[in-house]
Amino acid sequence: HELDSESAGRPVNWMLPKFLSFFNRQEIHLRKQAISCVIKFIDICPNQMAINRDRFIQGYFHLANDPDIGIRRRAIAAFLLLEECHMADLKPYLPQVIQLMLVCMQHEDEDLALEATDFWKPLSEYESICHEVVKPLLPHIFPVLLSKMVYSQQHLADVGTEEDDSHIPDKDQDIKP
Repeated sequence: HELDSESAGRPVNWMLPKFLSFFNRQEIHLRKQAISCVIKFIDICPNQMAINRDRFIQGYFHLANDPDIGIRRRAIAAFLLLEECHMADLKPYLPQVIQLMLVCMQHEDEDLALEATDFWKPLSEYESICHEVVKPLLPHIFPVLLSKMVYSQQHLADVGTEEDDSHIPDKDQDIKP
């Protein structure tokens, strides 16, 4: 990318530290803009992500506890993007990220809680990481996940009253989300 090219003088080398410094500013709009800019570097400058991994991740943890819900949501979105694009960089921090997602899932702000819920499906695709990092945390994860499962009154009424139909093939409408 041009921001990380030698011919352009690698402007990312001075831009990124400046954006990261705005994570600690008092002004909400500066923190929001800074995280929006830094999130872009995850995708367009993977080398800078690798070089500055600890600063990125510590900054996102800091913003994930911000009093502004919009900033928290952006921090969660950054962790989701890291999970998708840079799992190897995120792996050392996974226990803390998992704890963060569990806390956010229980937050009263529904959008923040839903954003944090999006963390689990991509994580499940990393089988070895799940076995190594997630398995020991399951006693903490299951209660939160189960408490967030939503069922209709009719579904709850039907639980346990259905006949065993495992011998009958499923219809398409039965298995589509």
